[in-house]
Amino acid sequence: QAREAARRSQCKNNLKQFGLALHNYHEMQQMFAPSKIYGPNSCNGWQRGNSLSWRVMILPQMDQAPMYNGINMSDWNSCIRPSGVNGTTGQANSFTIAMSTRMAGMLCPSDNLVATNASSKGLAPATSTGTNYAGMNASGANCTYPQTVQMTSGNACPNHGDFTGGMSYAGRRISEIIDGTSMTALVGEVYRGKGFECLSCGSNLTGGRCGWWMEESGYCGADGARTPNSTLLDDVDWDDYTTAGQSGARPISSLHTGGAHALFADGSVQFISNSVNGLVWKAACSAAGNESLGAPF
Repeated sequence: QAREAARRSQCKNNLKQFGLALHNYHEMQQMFAPSKIYGPNSCNGWQRGNSLSWRVMILPQMDQAPMYNGINMSDWNSCIRPSGVNGTTGQANSFTIAMSTRMAGMLCPSDNLVATNASSKGLAPATSTGTNYAGMNASGANCTYPQTVQMTSGNACPNHGDFTGGMSYAGRRISEIIDGTSMTALVGEVYRGKGFECLSCGSNLTGGRCGWWMEESGYCGADGARTPNSTLLDDVDWDDYTTAGQSGARPISSLHTGGAHALFADGSVQFISNSVNGLVWKAACSAAGNESLGAPF
């Protein structure tokens, strides 16, 4: 119990460091980092999601300027993954080197997942190059509440990246967070070993959440569609890494007893209980929903 208390404290501190970095980024760029940086390239979605995450953009603010400066953004368009991924022989470039670098601050020490089926999904080992910290991309306001049965293809929640979340795909200024910075979640903790599935194809994707800290896709990110550590499987509606948000639901989750952490836009870190009111939690996951449900925590 003492060791877990220390791990939980370290996880909370990791999120606080993200908060400081995001606010420093905002001071420099007049906006929080976009959830993902994406654009045209020739990569098929199932080969590599062509998007760089907000975690890449704040590397200089996290004392990782050498790594950031070592990334040649033109390598992004080469569609190359590390050796063995998707059956490729791989080729080293600045993108894949950075993507294959373990970043301790990106990982919750309580998450000891060993993704034994990672290689079959084209994933790096989750314990080394993944992350437990997902941008809150959507409020989940378009999802049925409460969800009592697992969704299937065709009745999944609408686009997970619908620009309603605190961590918008387009980036967001503090002035645009009209619900209040202390009431808007920016980053949520996710446990990569939580059950995860592809709705339309019936595939088991467990071990595939947030497999690379450097990328953002439908496989990472989080939303307010469900309360923390929902007993339902996390899900996406298609088995690939496209830049689109993808329909489905990806609630926050953790191995901490009773809930999971979330970083709010004011820089505070709150522990969100599994028993939080789901409608109030949805309100906290939107930046400009103009809800008046009161503080949920």
